[in-house]
Amino acid sequence: MTYRHAKIRALLIAFTAAVIWTLLPTACSSDPDRELVLDVFGLVDEYYLTQPDNHVLVVDAFKGMAQSLAYQEHQKTVAEAGDDTEAAPEADAAAKSDDKDDKDGKDDKPAAGTPAPDESDTDKDDEASLHDLLESDEPVQISPYDGMENLKSPLTVEALDNDMVRLTINGQNTVVAVPKERQTAALSLLKGYEFVKSQSGGDPEKRMLYDSLSYMAYNLDPHSNFLPPEHYGNLKAETSGKFGGVGIEVGMRGDLLTIIAPIEGTPAAGAKLHPLDRIVAVDHTSTIGMRLLDAVELIRGEIGTSVVLTIRRAGTDDFDVTLVRDTIPVHTIKTELSEGGVAWIRVYSFNVNTAKDLREAIENYEVAGKTPKVIILDLRNNPGGLLDQAVNVADYFLTSGMIVNTIGRGRLQEQEKFASARGTRADVPLIVLINSGSASGSEIVAGALQDHKRALIVGTRSFGKGSVQSIFRLSGGSALRLTTALYYTPSGRSIQAEGIVPDLRIRLPEDDEKILALYSESALQGHLTSEAVVEQQSRFAVEAEKLRQHYLKTGETVDDEDYPEKGDWLLVFARHLAQSPDKSIDGMLDYAEKMVSRMAEPVQTESTEPTDEASDS
Repeated sequence: MTYRHAKIRALLIAFTAAVIWTLLPTACSSDPDRELVLDVFGLVDEYYLTQPDNHVLVVDAFKGMAQSLAYQEHQKTVAEAGDDTEAAPEADAAAKSDDKDDKDGKDDKPAAGTPAPDESDTDKDDEASLHDLLESDEPVQISPYDGMENLKSPLTVEALDNDMVRLTINGQNTVVAVPKERQTAALSLLKGYEFVKSQSGGDPEKRMLYDSLSYMAYNLDPHSNFLPPEHYGNLKAETSGKFGGVGIEVGMRGDLLTIIAPIEGTPAAGAKLHPLDRIVAVDHTSTIGMRLLDAVELIRGEIGTSVVLTIRRAGTDDFDVTLVRDTIPVHTIKTELSEGGVAWIRVYSFNVNTAKDLREAIENYEVAGKTPKVIILDLRNNPGGLLDQAVNVADYFLTSGMIVNTIGRGRLQEQEKFASARGTRADVPLIVLINSGSASGSEIVAGALQDHKRALIVGTRSFGKGSVQSIFRLSGGSALRLTTALYYTPSGRSIQAEGIVPDLRIRLPEDDEKILALYSESALQGHLTSEAVVEQQSRFAVEAEKLRQHYLKTGETVDDEDYPEKGDWLLVFARHLAQSPDKSIDGMLDYAEKMVSRMAEPVQTESTEPTDEASDS
């Protein structure tokens, strides 16, 4: 070996040793919890819609720890109560079978997962609670954490002066200083977490840490959330095109697990479950007060296995439905061509295949020589999904112009999406159906088509979710779902907590309108607001009951997918609108006014009992 080669070798060895020496302390001191918390705080600080207060974030995270411990203690109590019920000689066979609790909820023992109610609580059903809400003048604010504050936690969190926080657990306490700077604030959270772990027996599954980050994120706004690995996996499956389950989209309404919509062609749809049905138990384990993601985990399971859902529906006693879990393909498009070349295209949600499926559905009609003369784009009960897919659907019907503008902070400050002329179906007349279940992506589509005067929007006011969420992958398989922007329609209006007002509004009875308001963005606790909200007015309105009674009388009904026992009279009405000789927006509105004027006035009923239709609207 020459001197030159020996020198090069020595330099390489020295350089390698230096690199190893530099990285060794980092590798040895690697702390996944520290990395996770620092990443979360960094993302919130850089990308969240408004500049956060790090002191508030830390306090909320500590409160999340307290709720996590309370919930874990509550679950232990429930499990012990279940074991006691199994041993009780008076327990019936149904109670002994699975999780040993009375499935109708009428036994003296509380249902599993439910704090023991007193006699007055058990007498309050949905109708009475709903009546109280309708009579109240106070705005209703719904949170998935409703009811959790009633659970007793061994940890208390006290915000002190000078950005200090006192944590007390099992008679021990510590005071944590929370600086304003994001990294030191995150380290303060970790310091408090280590103290709580030491006093509570540890956190081997990171449940308490994940819960603290989830509570902290949710308190930013109702659509931000921290997703533990299993929940992030569920989210990816749902937007990828298929997942395992029974085929329902659910959400929390107060402390009740509520069906938003069954997915067409799934076990849930076959069992005729309805939007706004409450799932009060899963396999006889109460879901009342349970966290949403925990309830979803109970419903999902191995394909081919069965699950029993206990359903609470207004006007009926609670009843059980047994479903067999299956692979749930998320077909987001359904089409049907009716007489006169009117194509009904229902879009259930926006996943990775939606725009492609829509395009193929229309092209298949064209190839078969059945080119649609009018398209009814049905976005009712469409909760949204992937932003780019909503943009692509709107683009399919627009030749030019802005589709949506999202405005956030930092590197996500402003992003404009424009239509292109390529492959557009700009010449076919378009009617869009929306209702209070139309949210987010479906509101982007409806808002763009309305602002460009490309479609006649028909129905009731939409949900009002005018924010955009970005998902950031984190270490360990978790993710942060963060509100990063508000979106604006082409005219510059925000529909945040306001919704899209249809051009042709279907006016519901007053109580029904109040009910729908309980299931809107504005009813969510901590919802965002926007200064760009513009007061909207419909151009024409028709009484819903007048339409319903008219089509019941004439027999012109089609099955309603969401409520099979009822006729979908709004779809019939839309198909009649499509027969207008003048298929411009003005022409169809004039035609609607003439149609409605020829209909008889609705018969007023004297019943004061809430009907399925009123409570399910």
